[in-house]
Amino acid sequence: MQIRRVHLAGLSLALLFLGGCSVLSFAPARLPGSDAALTAAAETVVAQLTPLPLTQTALVTVTATPISQPTLPPTPSLELKPSATLPLLAAMPVIEVMYYTYCRGGAGDGYPVDAILFPGDSLTVEGKTADGFWWYVPTPKLHRRIPTDHCWIFNGTVSVKGDQANVPVIGTPTPSSG
Repeated sequence: MQIRRVHLAGLSLALLFLGGCSVLSFAPARLPGSDAALTAAAETVVAQLTPLPLTQTALVTVTATPISQPTLPPTPSLELKPSATLPLLAAMPVIEVMYYTYCRGGAGDGYPVDAILFPGDSLTVEGKTADGFWWYVPTPKLHRRIPTDHCWIFNGTVSVKGDQANVPVIGTPTPSSG
């Protein structure tokens, strides 16, 4: 708004200056008793043309006001109790696949391939054979070939991380000949 006043004042001053010095300027016909009105008008124009100091002032003041967040009632926590028949899965070891390998329908090479595993795949162990050569794991959905829940992976193709003492021994079905 202040910039607009400065521009208007400058334009008015330029018009007065050019109008007073120009060859084409003309004086309007004066009416009787109009001298007082012209004097008042000239004083108003001069008063409006008085330059204002150019200073930077804040046009808007922003005040940060904290907004209170609604408080929610505390969420009830679930209490997990270990089962007497199955050990906790959190205590089970994790295997990491070291080589491309098969996860089969049973503990042995005679079983069908349920999934193909890649180096770096990690699986939680849920069981093992009595001799400890095969691990019973959830079939990974990403590499699944046959829709099964669990499969067996050979111990020689993985590295085991965690305590193996609590892993239950699981029997494996007899391979079907076909």
